[in-house]
Amino acid sequence: MNSERYVPISVIAEFKLVRNLTTDRDLIVSVLRESSGVTVDETGTRVKPNISTPRNTIILRDIADAEESVRCGWDPDFAGGRKGVALRAGREWNSELMEISDIFSGEEGRPVKSVRREHGNAWFVTFETEEDALQMLFYIRGKNFKGRPIAGRMKSENILKS
Repeated sequence: MNSERYVPISVIAEFKLVRNLTTDRDLIVSVLRESSGVTVDETGTRVKPNISTPRNTIILRDIADAEESVRCGWDPDFAGGRKGVALRAGREWNSELMEISDIFSGEEGRPVKSVRREHGNAWFVTFETEEDALQMLFYIRGKNFKGRPIAGRMKSENILKS
């Protein structure tokens, strides 16, 4: 597999199960082109998986005051029973959590699915859909939080997680 996730079709053609079905390379390429699960390159010599990951999380950077320190711990009840979705650290945490969620409230606001604090002063805010997240990313541009500009970007997911 190369950096673009392409694999030579000749490798696929050598799979024992494929060889048992056919050795006709043109037929293999034709079948792969009809599949919605893969993409065949223009030359008909390479194939890659059609993997799409939803990008529905906005990363807010440098959002909290630098001198704040929050003791974090897992709270499955706070996250509706889903382990690792949210953290809490007493009243300060809940107050910050609500403040972050409130950034996205308003006339154009979309429902926030989850909010979690990551390393340092970064927050991950997840929405139901990629469209909602993109709309909210544009919505927060030019806005301030606690007197400082909001810096945000879409979170990229690693599709080849190990």
